[in-house]
Amino acid sequence: MKKLLLIFLLCALILPAHAETAPQLPAGYEPLMNMYLKGLAGEEEVLESDDFNISVYLCSRYAQADPFQGTGYTCMDLDGDGVPELIVGQMEVLGEARFLYDIWTLQDGEPVMLAQGWERNALYLTLDGDQFGLYQAGSGGASLSIYQQSEFREGQAVLVNSLLFDMEAAHPWTLNENPISKEEALQLIEQWERRVVFPALNPFADYQAAKNRS
Repeated sequence: MKKLLLIFLLCALILPAHAETAPQLPAGYEPLMNMYLKGLAGEEEVLESDDFNISVYLCSRYAQADPFQGTGYTCMDLDGDGVPELIVGQMEVLGEARFLYDIWTLQDGEPVMLAQGWERNALYLTLDGDQFGLYQAGSGGASLSIYQQSEFREGQAVLVNSLLFDMEAAHPWTLNENPISKEEALQLIEQWERRVVFPALNPFADYQAAKNRS
């Protein structure tokens, strides 16, 4: 955890935490943005919807922060196909150990979920050279953890590596179901963590204010 906090501090020096200008959102994302506004406001119908990531609502409440200031969004073309993805994540007001909640893309003009994160399954954007990817770190307790690396290919997030730690297994560490040593596993985790970047986000409060003015 200390390594992740250090990485986020270093990334904050490279990528501004708050975007200077609001991104241009494709029209296909407008229903999603309205869903997030209603969810952040605690509307029960949205909170119970399968499309809404409940962590978006709960994390701000746990941190006792304004949910519209504590949650942000941006649009970035992550795979270079000309279609910008919608990224929703924590703002810096919720602390240094930020992660992303949701990443959406558009297929035939309709939003499609690419990846989702939550408190016990943190989702991060990575950058390797000029290629974006994903790093996900999940925990089922002290004896069970999973670390996954994915790449963006043709509008999809494709799983490349899955690293599992199971204290009760004959081989506690496995990579893609193949046993590896603890040292090899920790080196992989460190390598993936070094690639973590956090995109500059606009708080939903700004989107809500702009919507109210229109």
